[in-house]
Amino acid sequence: MAPRAALILAASLVATQAGAVEDRFRPPADPLQGLNRRVFGANQVFDRHVMRPLARAYVAVTPKPARSGFRHVLLNLTSADIFVNDALQLHPTRAGITLTRFALNTTVGLGGLLDVGRSVGIAGHEADFGQTLGRWGVGAGPHLELPILGPSDLRDALSMGADSALDPLGRIDGSTGQAVRASTGGVGMVDRRARLLPLTDRLSKKPDYYVALRDHYARRRSALVEEARHGGPPAPAADEDDEPTPGPMPGITTGS
Repeated sequence: MAPRAALILAASLVATQAGAVEDRFRPPADPLQGLNRRVFGANQVFDRHVMRPLARAYVAVTPKPARSGFRHVLLNLTSADIFVNDALQLHPTRAGITLTRFALNTTVGLGGLLDVGRSVGIAGHEADFGQTLGRWGVGAGPHLELPILGPSDLRDALSMGADSALDPLGRIDGSTGQAVRASTGGVGMVDRRARLLPLTDRLSKKPDYYVALRDHYARRRSALVEEARHGGPPAPAADEDDEPTPGPMPGITTGS
């Protein structure tokens, strides 16, 4: 076969495979779209006047090492949630990675301030109860637009309580606990919004921002569920320069 013909055939095969992957995605069921769009509209007002300005100011005034350190501490606090869900998904290798990272980052990493695990080649991964339910065959259910929190689905929304129950900050009693949860949750939401700025800036240019954000969330969650079903080496969790999944952040308490 001539080199030119071989190149054309290879390109055709790659395009066919890419199209097949795209064809497997089906937009999520959205029977409550009318209500979801109204909530989405209210969320956009809040985002435009509160969250987006706070996120841009946070990036402007907070040095990147400080943002990274705070984010690492928050992610380290989700280790119990990730470990439990690794175990529930029957993935002992992933559970071992989570436990090893927690030990390294909590000790050598000064309570999670530094991601020592990643620096020595042990990257983290995501796991939450919604993903676990999906791994065992529970469907995502209809799309939901949650007030303030943004895109989700019925399975993930109902799973948030289980993830929050494993939040170690919830073990701090009294007014001190409420203050700690409110402050870390608030700054965590601003930090997360800051990391989502490039993504939302892109998606907001789509003809229908609501659909673009909804489908992006559904694709990402579907990929995480498939990862949990098949096991194997986990895909790394978002690094400090990566864009997180829009929507609720499982395992992190966002208020008092």
